[in-house]
Amino acid sequence: MRKTVSSIEKQTFKNFEVWIVDGMSSAETQTYLAQLKAPFYAISENDSGIYEAMNKGVAMSHGKWLYFIGAGDVFESPTVLEEIFNNKIEPEIQVLLGNIAYDSEVPKKPIFSSNWSFLLWFKNTVHHQSVFYKREIFNRKAFDPTLKVLGDYELNLSLFISSTRAKKIPLLIANCELNGLSKRYNYQLYKEEYQLKIKHAHFFFRPFFFGISILKFWIRKLTSIF
Repeated sequence: MRKTVSSIEKQTFKNFEVWIVDGMSSAETQTYLAQLKAPFYAISENDSGIYEAMNKGVAMSHGKWLYFIGAGDVFESPTVLEEIFNNKIEPEIQVLLGNIAYDSEVPKKPIFSSNWSFLLWFKNTVHHQSVFYKREIFNRKAFDPTLKVLGDYELNLSLFISSTRAKKIPLLIANCELNGLSKRYNYQLYKEEYQLKIKHAHFFFRPFFFGISILKFWIRKLTSIF
């Protein structure tokens, strides 16, 4: 968490607030959070999972744009926020997309380039560390706290279906750890993928999405064995 806070403090753009929602972690972490000064604010209390915590952060926020960064992840450079918000953003745009790099031991870090298109029906093409949401989105839609892994995917698919306008920014926003939540789940991930798709898809397409989820699950399982 300390390196995440440090990367935020180094941002040249300063017009922001940061809410840290801690699920009652170690006493050491809580002591560290209590020492933070504005614009950092923190709460420590039990929650049902990451998406309930993110909804709490939304409820306490006051900014026009919201960004969710995980403990251990960092901004790519000190000028990321300045490069985004010192440029004109059309008023109809409600989602801003960029790119992220994964921490890696190889010299060239793997890059994830987020994409706002019909491909969202097949997989989550938006990395949660590469996206900024306009605050007003959450007046009508929240993260589904019953999901443990893919709540951000469910939100993105729902917004895409409702024709929410997005803009791609050719910018590397963050460096992320490879051991994210969605990479630590197996069956649960594909179960949730199917659940969120049948929630939004016409019943005619539900068998198709069930087949896709099962196929992806077994491909991942077999490739991990061999």
